[in-house]
Amino acid sequence: MSEERAPVPSFADNPYLAVERKYLDRLGAAHQRERLWMYAAFLASAVSVALSALLFHESGQSRVVPFVVKVDKLGRAVAVSPIPQTTLSDDRIVRYTLAEFLRHARSVLADPILERRWMLSVHTHTAGAGREFIDRYFHQKRYNPLVVGQKTLVDVEIDQVFKKSDRTWYCEWTETSWSLDGKKGATHKWQGFFSVEIVPPTSAAEIRKNPLGQYVTYISWNRMD
Repeated sequence: MSEERAPVPSFADNPYLAVERKYLDRLGAAHQRERLWMYAAFLASAVSVALSALLFHESGQSRVVPFVVKVDKLGRAVAVSPIPQTTLSDDRIVRYTLAEFLRHARSVLADPILERRWMLSVHTHTAGAGREFIDRYFHQKRYNPLVVGQKTLVDVEIDQVFKKSDRTWYCEWTETSWSLDGKKGATHKWQGFFSVEIVPPTSAAEIRKNPLGQYVTYISWNRMD
């Protein structure tokens, strides 16, 4: 004899099951909408981060292209050309900053406040062996500009600065001493070898002290006469 199976109640026959099914359907739909909103929020956040990174990158890019305009006697433009882009390691920039470094390091001024600023500038533009050399030099009373300047002033004129290798530069300059009452003293020729390294600044403090990131890492100078 075969057993008869009990009929399975349908949702239409059982109001409790029908309510439960509706509840589960609504709950599932709510969860699905929640997942969709989560995906949308994640996508919006990703787009926002990407746009912020793009704007930050674009803000650091120079969009201004300077031009050199040659004019005639009447002020009419006769030639226009863009200025070539330069870099921190451009030899012209290194040559200028090295000449300024020498003037600040070797000059003796009558104004002690300005002299201290020049000494601090020399210190912040050196590193490694170059800084050790400058610190020893300034700590000797016979070379310390603040001490020497109480009796004698020294004017420095740069004669030539040229590159010897990738990192080494050669300089020649003339130093003229003056008394405090304006009388000209001895004049001597000097020469020196310097190593320069480029370390781009990475903080606001470094930008204020050394915006070009050029550091003199080796110094050797001597009198020629």
